[in-house]
Amino acid sequence: MGAAGPRRDTRGIVDAPDLFTRVHFRRREPAPALRPYLEHYWLIDWDLDQPYAAHVVPHPSVNLVFQRYEAGESARERAGYAEVAGIGLGLFTRKLTGRGRVCGVQFRPGGFRPFAPEHALSDLTGHRVDAA
Repeated sequence: MGAAGPRRDTRGIVDAPDLFTRVHFRRREPAPALRPYLEHYWLIDWDLDQPYAAHVVPHPSVNLVFQRYEAGESARERAGYAEVAGIGLGLFTRKLTGRGRVCGVQFRPGGFRPFAPEHALSDLTGHRVDAA
């Protein structure tokens, strides 16, 4: 990071060229004081005529994720919610439909610990929990 900004590779995104024709994806660099803890902020917006399954191989890091799906399957998805996503154990698939937005904070490996010192991070591995 630093002067070059957030990383620009597509590691972990399965079939990134196809996904990027369907969504608006970008990353933003955190403030200098947060860089020891945060890799980057990421944002994804979409407006689709047909459903699309996005596949991601997770990075070994925690993410704080904010989501809103206008065509969501539940009132929670339509209203929007935040969750902490622990380190994933395998391929993650999310069905994108209609209009929606997801944004998140990707922590550096070990970077989430100072923000939740009372929690064992191993308890988050493979899980997503409400951020509230």
